[in-house]
Amino acid sequence: MRLFWKVYLSSLCLLVLSIALLTSVISLREARRSADLLRDKQKLHATIAASQVEAGYHEQIWPFEMLSTMSQDENFLFWRIVDGDGHVVLANSPLQDTPDTDAILARTRVVRSEPLLVSDPVGDTNVWLVPMRMRTNTRPWTFWLGFHTRTIERQIRGIVLANVLPAAAIAVILIPISLLVTQQVLRRLVTLTAAAQKMKHGDLGVSLPPPGRDEIGQLVGAFDAMVQGIRDRDDQIREQMRALVEARDDLEMRVHERTAELTRTNTELKREIIEHKRAEEALRESEEKYRLIVENQIDVVVKADLEGHVLFASPSCCELFGTTEEELVGIEFIPLLSEEDREVVAKSMATACRPPYTSYAEMRTNTKDGWRWLGWATKGVLDENSNMVAIVCAGRDITERKQAEEELKRSLAELEQFNRLAVGRELRMIELKREINEMAQRAGLDPPYDVSFAETAEREHGHVSKPG
Repeated sequence: MRLFWKVYLSSLCLLVLSIALLTSVISLREARRSADLLRDKQKLHATIAASQVEAGYHEQIWPFEMLSTMSQDENFLFWRIVDGDGHVVLANSPLQDTPDTDAILARTRVVRSEPLLVSDPVGDTNVWLVPMRMRTNTRPWTFWLGFHTRTIERQIRGIVLANVLPAAAIAVILIPISLLVTQQVLRRLVTLTAAAQKMKHGDLGVSLPPPGRDEIGQLVGAFDAMVQGIRDRDDQIREQMRALVEARDDLEMRVHERTAELTRTNTELKREIIEHKRAEEALRESEEKYRLIVENQIDVVVKADLEGHVLFASPSCCELFGTTEEELVGIEFIPLLSEEDREVVAKSMATACRPPYTSYAEMRTNTKDGWRWLGWATKGVLDENSNMVAIVCAGRDITERKQAEEELKRSLAELEQFNRLAVGRELRMIELKREINEMAQRAGLDPPYDVSFAETAEREHGHVSKPG
């Protein structure tokens, strides 16, 4: 029965609260709407009256007829015309019968260009203050229109009574009916609750009330079917539990086998990881050695793409050209070479693009120290498909060697010229000696010169040409 009273009291409280809330909301909305309508109406009257007063002031005719008509409104209290200093110029009633002028002016000292509503926080009086174009000491005259809200309050009380009384009558009728219906509904629910408590402790042999055609009866029938389903399900669960035990044993055996396999795999992975780390360490050492070689070698190393743009330049290369790697990367390398050697460059590049992808050429290069001779060994870089993707050029300064070769060529040329002159002179001397010997023989004298060595040399080495 405790559940019954809880449901009943909750329903009752909800009903009463709904009625009160509905009444409050309706009353508040009606009150606000009525008050807003009244304020808008009085604002319109005050604005019209202020415009009429402005026109009458300039024409020296006060609109008493219009003001008298406005005074007939049931919510009307007073009207006043007040100058910029706060003095009442004209009013419809003695000042003692209306609110204090100084008190209202004290609350509205800011000069406004729009109508202002002033409300009495204690009473039910509201005053619309409408500024006019007439001024006193730069402060505008104002037209005051006072009205009360007693009519609105009477309407609100009427609305509340009209809403509360019907709601209370409905509540008096519905409360006994809801009590009776709740008791009938909860009787079979209590029986179902007791059966559910027994099932909670594992008792599936519970007794249920007979099912009916209404919703509770259908619930009882569904509960009975659920109990029977639970019994059948319990049998199935027991059977499945036996199957699960067998499957668990089989799974444990498989897990044991899989664990052993994973252990072996993990050992192999650890070994591969160690080997991989060793390879990475060897690679790092190799890269470090390569970096030290590139950075400290004297030869110039340049890597370029197939179009001749620099991709990498060694520190020695940067030193040779008096620049940084950032400034060299991306530029075309061929313009740094002598125009006279462009044909040599083209042949060297063409040779490097064919197997075995190597070439060597000597050419003049424009360095920070001027034109220098460099010997360039070029090697093609191939990708995994054996396609050439770049070239690597190693250059060495051979200027001193080229200068030595030029000096040697000049020396050889001079020596050859000297030998040519010397040999020609000796051959001429031999001819002269022969002529003298022939002349001596014709004169019957012995030859004065021995030229037999020349005849021996001619027989051994062939005819020696006469000097020109």
